[in-house]
Amino acid sequence: MNLHSIPTNGDNQDLVSMGTDAALLTSKVLDNAYIVLAIESLALCQAVDFLKVKNQLSKNSKQLYEFVRQSVPTVFEDRQLQPELQALLTKFKAWQKLNVVETF
Repeated sequence: MNLHSIPTNGDNQDLVSMGTDAALLTSKVLDNAYIVLAIESLALCQAVDFLKVKNQLSKNSKQLYEFVRQSVPTVFEDRQLQPELQALLTKFKAWQKLNVVETF
């Protein structure tokens, strides 16, 4: 009698590998996380601009602000942001290579 949903060999090893499915799902989750990061970072930068508090930001926050603003200037009027967000998304994916934030 087997209680598992996937056949196993005496609980020794899975006969049906789920590694590929897990890797594909993880890749999609990471892509979605980068999209959320780009949109939320842009929203934060917009808040900084509208509240006029850029000079009150910490060193790392200023670096993030400048990083975002290199790709997406302040939004004053409604416009399509997709090309700029795509550029920002690409930059975030290369984030580690750019050494924007110190590693803890």
